[in-house]
Amino acid sequence: MKTSSFLLQALTLDFGDQAQIPVTFLGPQANLKRTHISIVAGANGTSKSRLLAVLIEKLCSIEAMQDQDQDKYSRRYSHQSAFGLTCTGLSTLINGSDKLLQQGKQDLIGDIGLPTRVLALSNLVMDKFHFPRDTNRDTQLEEPFYRYLGVRQATNLTTTGSVERSVGEAVLHMASDTERLNAFQDWLHLVFGGGRELAFLFPRITKSEIEKFLNRKDKEEYVLERMKRRLGSARSASTKESFIVEATAEISSLFEFLSQHLTEYSLPNSIGKSRPEAFLRLATLSSKDGMILSSLIKNFSTASRAGFSAWPSLCIEGAPWIPFGQLSSGEQNLLSVGAKLIAYSRPGCLVVIDEPEVSLNVAWQQQYTELVLKSLSHAPGSHVLIATHSPHLIASLPNGSASIVLAEKNGWHSKFKTIDATFEGWGSESVLYQVLGIPSASSFHLNRDLAVVLKHIQEGGKNKNLIQTFLDKLLRLDYQETEPLGLVVAEIEKYLESLQ
Repeated sequence: MKTSSFLLQALTLDFGDQAQIPVTFLGPQANLKRTHISIVAGANGTSKSRLLAVLIEKLCSIEAMQDQDQDKYSRRYSHQSAFGLTCTGLSTLINGSDKLLQQGKQDLIGDIGLPTRVLALSNLVMDKFHFPRDTNRDTQLEEPFYRYLGVRQATNLTTTGSVERSVGEAVLHMASDTERLNAFQDWLHLVFGGGRELAFLFPRITKSEIEKFLNRKDKEEYVLERMKRRLGSARSASTKESFIVEATAEISSLFEFLSQHLTEYSLPNSIGKSRPEAFLRLATLSSKDGMILSSLIKNFSTASRAGFSAWPSLCIEGAPWIPFGQLSSGEQNLLSVGAKLIAYSRPGCLVVIDEPEVSLNVAWQQQYTELVLKSLSHAPGSHVLIATHSPHLIASLPNGSASIVLAEKNGWHSKFKTIDATFEGWGSESVLYQVLGIPSASSFHLNRDLAVVLKHIQEGGKNKNLIQTFLDKLLRLDYQETEPLGLVVAEIEKYLESLQ
């Protein structure tokens, strides 16, 4: 059955002691016919990121077995756990129908509905998402089931250029799709206050170098020689002749396209000087040329393997044009998520995002979830999971299209409570106090509840639950016992003891 919509209904977690902890991702009033956002919120140490990581491991293990790829399963997913946490059960909704995966042998053959694709996005250098060690950007399938879209370039490696390259690659994927490029304009508008034209700068290869290669008669020998210089004679000796022939053809196709469309642009450097560099404006490409450019992504990787520094840098319209690497960390983080989300999502996919609020100002956090939903208009029926500490993200969730999973430490475990998101338009203080249970001494809601409790006591009330609930909320509040609030709380505690 073709998947047109996917929703993650629930999963069961084992924290290492065989206890089965349920987590539900859809609130009671969730609209099951549209793209849904589920936010996992809670204090540090409540397993939010681990939950997302083990979910991805489980889904990938199921996909590997359904693909009948036993080797892939045994090499990558045999434990189906992450950081001491194991997923022992999973239920999903595919096109509105329940799909259930149980613990044991059934998890290899069970009737489980999978998303069309799993995307893992994060701007954290220490994210917990699975990195596919047996693949990389140069060899990765065009349509893999799982895409890691974080900042790491290897299991334990991150470089300053990794984000820039990954964003450029995402825009290359979009070059043939006007709808997706228009969707990315919404993210550019949030950052710059208006739509901006996009271009690619080629800072490490010149137009004359490209044309010189195209004019060579010994292209294959030249490619082999460059690979020897890059890899060393020992490693390059194992290179098959057929690969050299294929690589030469791919590089030639790429360079022929670039030679037709590149212009020159002088971008000022840090000391005010400039030199002409190869430049490609997306707006100058026809729809057909945009499709050709998108199809050449593999060719860029092949050229890099042969020692040609052909990967471009994304530039954004300005006076002068702004290279992506010169943007602030917040601007880079925001545009990175937007580009990858738009480029790689498809109908019925699962999108997992860990702490997107990193480096984002309050205004951007408040518009974040709206942009995510708009960016998935070409990928309806999808489910977005976001782990966050931000009350601004929660307050911006649209009523009826989102749920909140509240994570709380419970001894060695965590416990989870799921509610509908009905807080659109609330202030961050209200969300902190009434949703996340984090008060501040100046909170209006705290003062209101305090007044209710004091009036109850003044009238001789004996509702112990009312009083205890209020005191429990204050456990997270940092105040001195000598402060007026501390003195009042002490008297409330004495009154509660008198009711025992």
